[in-house]
Amino acid sequence: MKNLSNALKGILAIFLILVLSSMPILMKAQEKNEKPDQFDWVVKFNIYGSIAGDMVTNSSGMAFGVEKNLNNHLSFQQFFTYIFRNNALKGEIGVVSVEKINGIRSGSQLRYYIQKDKPDLIGVYIGPELMYQYTRAKRNQSHYVNGPNGYVISNDYYVNRNQFNLHFVIGYQGRIFKKLLIENSIGLGLRFVTSNSVDKIDSGGSENEFLYSKEYDTGDKIFPSVNFKLCLGWSIQ
Repeated sequence: MKNLSNALKGILAIFLILVLSSMPILMKAQEKNEKPDQFDWVVKFNIYGSIAGDMVTNSSGMAFGVEKNLNNHLSFQQFFTYIFRNNALKGEIGVVSVEKINGIRSGSQLRYYIQKDKPDLIGVYIGPELMYQYTRAKRNQSHYVNGPNGYVISNDYYVNRNQFNLHFVIGYQGRIFKKLLIENSIGLGLRFVTSNSVDKIDSGGSENEFLYSKEYDTGDKIFPSVNFKLCLGWSIQ
């Protein structure tokens, strides 16, 4: 818990530094708060985030969000994702297998559109993003019981996993036609993951999360993070 607390403080401190360091730009943008005829809201569906689920296990999700126009340069975006099991991915290379999983992910992003004016929330943007994800997964293990007549038992256990991400994002949002928008973005930053097991008989048999040396079932670690988004959006006046 001490490592979790220190990591959270560090991530939040970096997030605040990014926001505060951009305040001069944001204040300048606020001075030009005249709003041309533009859309103030965009409702979005994250295609990649829905297919990938928690991006670790055989899971998928439903990822929806909204973006709110604040002025000619600035907007705020909020995403929520519900994560569930996808058996079609079970057994794939690099995928941690689970019997059942449910979870949520939340992502908050402050955006600065680079061009002078931002009608209809279109163009290249940059900004910080803070994400949180929680999942609870059911897994199964085979355990050998020693004795004169040794035998193997099957045991179900649960993994609680918390993930915190801080990214600096660059992306582009463009129009397909009329109110239909498409968005691509990439975020680079840090990821802190902590997990623990409940009802697990022993500490063996755990899988490592793909690309990293952290066990899925237990432990905590900070490592580099990359996040992609491919979204479809619908503009609202």
